[in-house]
Amino acid sequence: MHLNFDIVGARGNPKSEIRNPKQIRNSNGEMFKTRWPKSFGAFCFRTFDFVSSFEFRVSSLGLPLILVCTGALLLAGCAGYQVGPTNGVAAGTKSIQVQPFQDKTLEPRVGEYLGLALRRQLMQDGTYRLDTHGEGDIVVRGVIKELNRGELSFSPTDVLTPRDYTLSLLVQLIAVDRATGRTNVNRLIAGHTTIRAGSDLGSAERQAVPLLAEDAARNVVSALADGAW
Repeated sequence: MHLNFDIVGARGNPKSEIRNPKQIRNSNGEMFKTRWPKSFGAFCFRTFDFVSSFEFRVSSLGLPLILVCTGALLLAGCAGYQVGPTNGVAAGTKSIQVQPFQDKTLEPRVGEYLGLALRRQLMQDGTYRLDTHGEGDIVVRGVIKELNRGELSFSPTDVLTPRDYTLSLLVQLIAVDRATGRTNVNRLIAGHTTIRAGSDLGSAERQAVPLLAEDAARNVVSALADGAW
């Protein structure tokens, strides 16, 4: 990058003017020519007593070099990301069967909500094909162990009255390879959501169960997609 700077006129000279940079005289009164490079951009500014002109350029070698460096930085920034399944299995090559989850909580229909949400998340994720004929390569089952409610925030006027609650669902996930009988996933998965306390806390909790099951299903699918098969 080159920076060329020319000042025409002196302080207090009322006849200061902008001259063609190609026709500037030297101290002996002789004309000389200034060869300007091909410009990438130019700008000028004027004050009360002088006029200055600036011009800069990007050479024919500099512009491709900048583009190459920018592309290298972008590629380096994305080096840690991987598109598609992260377990080394091509998407859709294996099928998965979801069996009903055993529900040990006192809340009705939690297992039903979790099963529906899990099937929906598997279809959206696309890592495995959802099998509905009992012939999946991977068999998923589990146990809904706990459904807990805890205080999240309190009323600003009464620190003993909860204003928001958090709901958590704890699921024991088991995934078995049908061909080998090997259990590849056996771990606890949690789901969370929040509810606002109102006049009917029980009703608000029942309405939040599908959202709670949806969050747990997303975490289950993530565990399955990252598993080694």
